[in-house]
Amino acid sequence: MTRSIFVLAVLALVPITAEAGSPPAASPEDVAPSWYKAGTVLTWGVDAMGRQYDFVVTVKKLGPEIEFDWRMTEPANKEGSVKMTEAALRDADRQHNMFSGGPLTLEDKTTVWVSQAVLKQYRVKMIDHRIDTGSGYQIFLPEDEAIVPYKVLVDGVEQEYKVLHLKADCSGGDDEHLWILDNLAAPVIFKMDLGWTIWLKEIRSAK
Repeated sequence: MTRSIFVLAVLALVPITAEAGSPPAASPEDVAPSWYKAGTVLTWGVDAMGRQYDFVVTVKKLGPEIEFDWRMTEPANKEGSVKMTEAALRDADRQHNMFSGGPLTLEDKTTVWVSQAVLKQYRVKMIDHRIDTGSGYQIFLPEDEAIVPYKVLVDGVEQEYKVLHLKADCSGGDDEHLWILDNLAAPVIFKMDLGWTIWLKEIRSAK
């Protein structure tokens, strides 16, 4: 019953019929994955210029607002918590990608997730696809093969998901890449390459 209410709420965010310049209707792929619930633990590998560790997120709350606890394993050895407001999850096109520890509330940025607005802009023809990953706004465009498969362990079993692969050309000459789960109900960042790399490698669903 709870899941049905959540799915209906997501579908209500998107127009039923697509008009010129407006997002298309939600597709069956926009139903949240079965693991997408409070209590789920997601683990990303991190390679920060040769410094390797895990970034572990425990989801505490999902809905109009999202809350999670996080920790970094050795050698980073940090921990904290994040709350993202309803406005941030709806509209933000800026990301928070540097963690120092402790509690954090994001009202105009997202982290680990992208907002509904960011994902929706790639479902219509728009000129300016802007995202700020932490070093200023850049134009991110889909790669030639925009939707690509991504494999991750879910409760010990390899699963495959469709992710949106985006690329920006940085002024310094280093390309930035984002791989986002192509799902309006759960627009989680599966992988990023911002000069340092983070990639989702394991999901353990709530029991």
